[in-house]
Amino acid sequence: MDEWLDNRFVDPSRPFIQPPRPWREGELWLEKDSLRGVLEKVAMRYRAPIVVQRGFASRSMLRDALKRAKERGVRKIFLVLDFDPSGLCIEAVNGREMGIEMIRVALTYEQAKGLVPRKVKRRDTRARKYLAKYGDRCWEVEALEPRQLLQIVEQTLRREVPPEHLREAGLEEEAAKVALELLEPIRMKIAAAAYKLLRRGVPPNRVRGRLRKLAF
Repeated sequence: MDEWLDNRFVDPSRPFIQPPRPWREGELWLEKDSLRGVLEKVAMRYRAPIVVQRGFASRSMLRDALKRAKERGVRKIFLVLDFDPSGLCIEAVNGREMGIEMIRVALTYEQAKGLVPRKVKRRDTRARKYLAKYGDRCWEVEALEPRQLLQIVEQTLRREVPPEHLREAGLEEEAAKVALELLEPIRMKIAAAAYKLLRRGVPPNRVRGRLRKLAF
């Protein structure tokens, strides 16, 4: 019964955004929905699916991600997280639950150097280990300039996504556009012919039978 209910629970607050003919071996996971506006366009260009975590992953989000990983052969998840106690914990939890490689694209400790920090919340139960290793400063992804963040993510996707996949995906999209352009005049002729037959009282099933020859 619990499994039945779990399979029907969907969390709409953590969207999965998928481009046409997606790259199957990796996904881009964002800690915050605010990052989606900066990164969605470049992710779609490289056919990389996006998951907006909004903090720690929900049960249904992980369930769906594990299912995709099994069906598609997802090998890597690229993370865009704050460099703070929560962000590091999210990274660790994702890796433990998914059991596949987690790659922190941003924000890294090296990238954070020179950026405006904020104070670690000492009441945070995850702060103790962080304070011992990194001190009392932490950084949000938004401390990076949007253009800089965009460049970091694009460099990663350019390196990871095979060029031949992008080429084939582009050809498929162009072929679909051509097909739609060619089919539209045929669709209009069929619709006009169907209208005439229906006006004459021909039953819909017989209309379909007659026009099927026109369509094929």
